[in-house]
Amino acid sequence: MSRIARAALVVALPVAALAGCSSEVNDAVDEASARTQAEALRASLEASREDGESIRSITLISASVEDLPGDPNVTGVDDADGDGLDDDGMVEVELDGGVACVTLESDGDNSSVSDEGCAETDAPS
Repeated sequence: MSRIARAALVVALPVAALAGCSSEVNDAVDEASARTQAEALRASLEASREDGESIRSITLISASVEDLPGDPNVTGVDDADGDGLDDDGMVEVELDGGVACVTLESDGDNSSVSDEGCAETDAPS
C-alpha cells in the first residue's frame, strides 16, 4: 500500500468510527470519506508526476486512481480528443454516498479539491 493510501486510511478510519451516531453524522462521515479520497488522489497526482508532465495526464490519473484505498468510484476522466490529457480537468470521487471533486487546472500544474460534486464546482481556468 502506498504512503498516500496509508495516510488516507489514517484520516478515514477515525471518522468512520463515528458512523453510528446519527444521520447527520453519517452524512458528514460520508462527505469526509470522499474528501479524504479526493485529497489522496490529488496528493498522488502531484507526487507522482514527472518534470514537465501535466497533472491532467490520463496515464498519471489512471495510475493514481489505482492506488486509492477503499475502492471509491472515480468518474470524469475523459480524453475524447486523444491528446493524452483529461479534457475538462474535473475528476469526481464518490465513496459511501459522499462526493468530492478534484479540479486540475489547464496550466497542468495546479489542482484543488472541493466538497461537492463536479457538476456544482466551477470549471478550471
